[in-house]
Amino acid sequence: MLWLFRRFCTVLGFLVCMLGALYFARNLVVKYSLCWLIPQKTTFGCTIDRVEVESRWPLRIHLRGVKIENPPDFSDRLALDIPNAFLELPSHCWQNNTLTFSLIDLQIARLNLVNTEPGGNNLARFNAVAERNESVPSGFNFELLQLRIVDARYARTLRSSRIDSQKKIADLFYTVTTGR
Repeated sequence: MLWLFRRFCTVLGFLVCMLGALYFARNLVVKYSLCWLIPQKTTFGCTIDRVEVESRWPLRIHLRGVKIENPPDFSDRLALDIPNAFLELPSHCWQNNTLTFSLIDLQIARLNLVNTEPGGNNLARFNAVAERNESVPSGFNFELLQLRIVDARYARTLRSSRIDSQKKIADLFYTVTTGR
């Protein structure tokens, strides 16, 4: 009977130590999970300098130094440079295959739109991959989106006029702000 109690205490102690290690390593777990998951699901590369998980519920995640890289067939490697991103998810964040954020705060230092073919660009490819992928939620909602873009650039592998490039960027921002 004593050996059963000792074995139970050993297993319980091991589980407590493992849970404690996961709790203290949660920032690294989230960082490496995102850096692995984004390229697997989108074919876009991702690096993150620092992740801070600030609380459990509502879950607050602060990302620093996020860089999203274009796939290899694009002329410019960098798609997005996000020095600061703040995400807040309520306790009921996953309902009916929809991910709901209570706050998304993105500070985008640089946004590069790159065309590879007539009518196609890196943003369109990202959306097409996300729509084909069945493991991502069918949609996501947010209560508050704060978006600050410092620098937006448009590059085209084919010849285009400066006015055409400015018009396409204006159309993109209209789409982002109105959702149409």
